[in-house]
Amino acid sequence: MDLNHLGPAQQEIAGRSDEERVRYILSDRWVPYRVAQLVEDRFRFLIDFPKRSRMPCLLVSGDPGMGKSLMAEKFIRDYPTSFNEGTGATIRPALHLEMPDEPTPQSIREELLGALGAPPGKSDNRTVARLVDSVGCRLLFIDEFNKIGDVSPKQQTLCLTAIRTLHNSLRIPLVALGTPGADIAIRLDPALAERFEVLGLPHWGSNDDLRELLMRVSAVLPLRRPSAMDTQRFRRLLIDATSGVTSRMFRLLETVAIAAIRNGQERIDEDSLSDDKLLLPLVSMVRNRRPKAMA
Repeated sequence: MDLNHLGPAQQEIAGRSDEERVRYILSDRWVPYRVAQLVEDRFRFLIDFPKRSRMPCLLVSGDPGMGKSLMAEKFIRDYPTSFNEGTGATIRPALHLEMPDEPTPQSIREELLGALGAPPGKSDNRTVARLVDSVGCRLLFIDEFNKIGDVSPKQQTLCLTAIRTLHNSLRIPLVALGTPGADIAIRLDPALAERFEVLGLPHWGSNDDLRELLMRVSAVLPLRRPSAMDTQRFRRLLIDATSGVTSRMFRLLETVAIAAIRNGQERIDEDSLSDDKLLLPLVSMVRNRRPKAMA
């Protein structure tokens, strides 16, 4: 069986049972692509930024499903927690917290304490900053930053002021992750807005970036025959079904790959996406597919 269309690890997996291959397809994996690499490069630039009075910040903005949180989680895995036996200190180079559903200055600090593994309780910025410094944190991710826009104007002002003063105390870069509109929230505090650059995540189009991604995906899906995803029509069908949203595309490709194992086709092609029996995996994708007229 010729499996040269697959990577070395996937060639071994392709020889396993159908159920093992299905489980592999459904497991977490990171498939690199150009925009994600640009974001990761920026994260690395920030985590290695030398100390100065005003540290830079970054807003990564994109619609739900564009991979913002996954990029942050992958980056944090690349800078894992370590233990210094000589000093007895736990080192956590990067921390990730999610903005509370109804953010207040205190609830934001409590979320940060939780990210540190510290017990909850009332705290001020200086106390939190000392704890963050004690674990050697060099980059702080704040996810769902757009939630600040969901509270009253007074609370928005208080939260943004708290984040700005916390940033002053921490003296490390902040990375805000949020949907479009997070930048509007940041602009409500002019001093904070001067610290953030914005990197937007656009929806996918039928272009060379998508073509390269599909080539990478085809090499990691353990199908026993080479897939035929390198056509303009395939890319167009994929975009039509998913609106170019990253998570939708991966879920759909997983779905058709599993179907190809189940039905014995062992490859993905244009017919995989146009099959009337295909059940789209997400409710958000249903509206992008026109149902046939009833007889």
